[in-house]
Amino acid sequence: MKCDPTLYRAAPPSLAVKPRLIRHLFLPPLVIALMIGLGYIGFWVSEHYGIRSLSENGQRQLELHARAVESEISKYTYLPSLLELESSVSKLLDDPTPQTRQTVNDYLEGLNRRSRSRAIYVMDTTGRVLATSNWRDVDSYLGEDLSFRAYFQNAIRGQPGRFYGIGSTNGEPGYYLAHGLEEHGKIIGVAVVKVRLEAMEERWQRARLEAFVSDENGIIILSSDPARRLKSVVPLSDETKEKLARSLQYYWFPLNELQPLARKPWPKAWRN
Repeated sequence: MKCDPTLYRAAPPSLAVKPRLIRHLFLPPLVIALMIGLGYIGFWVSEHYGIRSLSENGQRQLELHARAVESEISKYTYLPSLLELESSVSKLLDDPTPQTRQTVNDYLEGLNRRSRSRAIYVMDTTGRVLATSNWRDVDSYLGEDLSFRAYFQNAIRGQPGRFYGIGSTNGEPGYYLAHGLEEHGKIIGVAVVKVRLEAMEERWQRARLEAFVSDENGIIILSSDPARRLKSVVPLSDETKEKLARSLQYYWFPLNELQPLARKPWPKAWRN
């Protein structure tokens, strides 16, 4: 019996080697592509959750700062209405004699010292200061006409007066809380407490925090960086600037717009 030699002929070398060549040629690029893809996905996920974490931490810090400012102001909110209980104040508003004025001056001076506020004063319905805690000072508010102040205009209408501004007498910034003093259901005067909030800024600076507070006009009134104070966080129209200048709320400060932080390019060695 003879065997056909063609049955035992070896397969062509090219066919036997082809699958191995395919693995050698295509497997490394696929592995590299897979690694790049996984690296990109990992970077995207890390960046996404990193930004989310920073945003949540920033929001928590913002809420803490807001509560701290509110807490600082709330310590003084009771003071203006407290003057309604003082008989000498209502007597002064009914009949402003020199003797009654001095009695109220002394009372306000002691109350201001105990509460550690900046100043406490009483105005009549025309906006003129009849008595003040700083009556001894050269730049006392006594006799000043402050009817143009927004806090007086709100308080005389029976609304809470809340106002940040630069003092028109001495140029000193402060936060004002005003309350309309009533007698038999009628407003007979306005009590005002001026407080300073610089202690907040000092705490931020000691803690090396980046924070600022802007008021309803978009003007920065408190800042860990003093250079940002009294800058606007929103563009102000010429009409708005003129209105604020007439009110002397920020005295004669220019109220320039806050410029964004300068961005520095990454070093070339880091970009490569």
